[in-house]
Amino acid sequence: MNTSSSAKVNGDRAQDSDLYLDIYKEHSTYIRKIAFRLCHENDLDDLVQEVFIKIFQNIDSFRADSHFKTWAYRITVNTCKDYLRKKSRKSWLSFIDPSSQIDEKISSYQPTDPFSDEWVKKIIETLPIKLREVIVLYSLDDLDIKEIAQVLQIPEGTVKSRLHKSRAILKKKLGKEF
Repeated sequence: MNTSSSAKVNGDRAQDSDLYLDIYKEHSTYIRKIAFRLCHENDLDDLVQEVFIKIFQNIDSFRADSHFKTWAYRITVNTCKDYLRKKSRKSWLSFIDPSSQIDEKISSYQPTDPFSDEWVKKIIETLPIKLREVIVLYSLDDLDIKEIAQVLQIPEGTVKSRLHKSRAILKKKLGKEF
């Protein structure tokens, strides 16, 4: 966030309509990327809109003891988790096992390049959300262990453990070359 936007977030937040536009312009791209990487959904626009609604509704609760970006990441991750829980509940209610659907799609998919971005994304999509969020934030969004711990509000040791588990699963599914 540029200096003026950062100062506004810490100042008279609710009164400045330019603040909302500045926040959206600065953070919409990476919020969209995180949401896509965690949820892979067609209704991505609705999900991103929901994230920004939560950010704007709760802007007064932002404390300057962390970076705004970390706070926005946290809201994005939580919104994605909520979305996936709702989606999972709907799948369960209709007696469909979402993991078997994903496994079927992956087993039927024959990429020309087995390590293409699309193929790796499909494999990452099969990870449980707790492992997926760590590998996405670390490998795709280039956050370090400490930043991920802040975003997810978990100890650094837990981040390292989840990162290790997710890498082990990916290595097993993609082969030793990964």
